[in-house]
This record gives sequence, C-alpha cells and structure tokens, in this order.
Amino acid sequence: MVSGSSLSCDEQGIDGFDIEVEATTIKGQQQMISIIGLGDQAVKEAGERIQAALEFCGYSIPKDKVIISLAPGNRRKRGSHYNLPMTIALLQQTDQICAKNMEQYALIGGGSFAQPGEVSLFHNGVLFMDELAEFSKSTLDALRQPLENRKVTISRVNGTNTYPANSANWMMKPRKH
Repeated sequence: MVSGSSLSCDEQGIDGFDIEVEATTIKGQQQMISIIGLGDQAVKEAGERIQAALEFCGYSIPKDKVIISLAPGNRRKRGSHYNLPMTIALLQQTDQICAKNMEQYALIGGGSFAQPGEVSLFHNGVLFMDELAEFSKSTLDALRQPLENRKVTISRVNGTNTYPANSANWMMKPRKH
C-alpha cells in the first residue's frame, strides 16, 4: 500500500504539537473515507467535505476505501482545519498532485485563483519555519520577497493579488535527530 502524507498542527493549552496526516487506499473495499486518530465530530465529518470539494474541483474520488490517519493517535484533534491537509494527503496518495511544489504554494500562496499562503495568513503574527533547512532553493528564493517587502504578490492569468506578509517574528525550532 502506498500512502500520501502531509503535516498539520494543533494546540493544547498554550502548547502546540505536530500532526502527521496520512491517507491510504484499500483496494477492493467499499468506497468510503474513514478518519482515525481521536478526532472530534468536525474531524469525523471531514470525509463528506473532502468528497464534495474533490468533486467540485474536478478531482477524481477514489473508488476504494480511504483511511486517513491523524497521528499521534493519543492526542485529541478538533476543528475543521484538518480538511486541507487531509485532502492534500489523499490527492498525493492518488497521484493527482505533484508533492514537490506543495511547500512553496503553502508558504507563499497560489492556485488558479491566487490565494494567500502561510506568510500572509500569519501577518503580524509568529510564523514557525522549523523545516527551513529542508526547503528547495526555489522556495527559499520565493520567501525573499515577503521578507524584504513585507508583502506577497501572486500573478495569474486572471489577475494579480497582493497580500500582507509582515511576519516579523519568523521562528525556527531546532530539528531533533
């Protein structure tokens, strides 16, 4: 079994923790999306939202059983903010997106109709860059504009959008080996 994966995070009190999202399909099983990993009602209902979003955006929905795992399994997960990482993991697993470019789109923004990325969503906040050393050269180059200009400009055929990106508090946490 091949699986797709993505990362998310959650908080417990004032502490944050990483969430690994992994999607796997089981061939020959009834079509459904099963989400495991101690999620609340919003997390459990995400399968329906994911199917609707995939269909609306023109992606194919797997005809097999899909299991989406949210790890660690001993931490409660709550809210609908897992919808996107679960969808990304599923699209990676079914080879419908190219994973190597996802880091740049997630950080800077993009899409057919330009949407802001993490550097804009954390405008005037703290942006944790714990995986900075693992970013590709093109992603690091793309981060220069928001660092220097405190804004991000995304151009597409249908127009140009500029988003604020004053994340003066960029933090890196050391990787544990």
